[in-house]
Amino acid sequence: PEPHVGKGANNSTTGHGDYGIATACGLFRDAASDLLQKSSHIIPARRLIGILGDYFHADSMGGTTTKGTPVGIAGSAQEMIREGALALFDVIDASAETAPTEVLLTPGNHDGILTWALQQILTSHYRNDRRVTVDQGFTSRKYRQWGKTLLGFTHGDKPAKKQLPQLMSLECREWWADAICKELHTGHEHATAKIETLDGVIVRTCASTSATDQWHYENGFVGAPRTMEAWFYHRRGWLDCMMSSSPDRK
Repeated sequence: PEPHVGKGANNSTTGHGDYGIATACGLFRDAASDLLQKSSHIIPARRLIGILGDYFHADSMGGTTTKGTPVGIAGSAQEMIREGALALFDVIDASAETAPTEVLLTPGNHDGILTWALQQILTSHYRNDRRVTVDQGFTSRKYRQWGKTLLGFTHGDKPAKKQLPQLMSLECREWWADAICKELHTGHEHATAKIETLDGVIVRTCASTSATDQWHYENGFVGAPRTMEAWFYHRRGWLDCMMSSSPDRK
């Protein structure tokens, strides 16, 4: 999921709805709850919650991204961090009630610093909860093996998408040859969510639950479906099923 908590959007200037901290966190909780309810008949051996970057919309007190690009924000940085963390706590807690849960974060171009701060917040919060594991890596690309299924996670802003399968093969030598199902999950280009097959690896560009802000509206990046998605993989090497939840379903 890529909720861009802290993004500020006004329906009067975009025509695509208001969006602030409370809305971002509310939609994030609602979509996760809907997915858990839809999949309640499935009892997974384990569940992974992947945050593919841009959980937060800004990375500074002044409302700029990691590289210093100004972005439209709602509320204060303090409120953004507090409410964003509380929303993620709620989602993780709900998941942990039904399956052992791992949380994995990769940095985005909007929140390269706050990603690692959030990782430490989660580590501290769940340090005594045996149901929850928080990944401790600081790399921008992360991988998980599930039997003959190999999954990769990265934000997707760098390197180029076409390089990711080769990097996976190099960085996962011990898992690569045995894997039947190979997939990479990315975000970043959520205005054009898509699925590609590159060198035998399925590369998914995941959607976002956030609204269209002024920059996206002015540049014509509108109309993409807002969704949060869940995938269920078999350890023998295939995708069993997938589900989605849209904030616009009501």
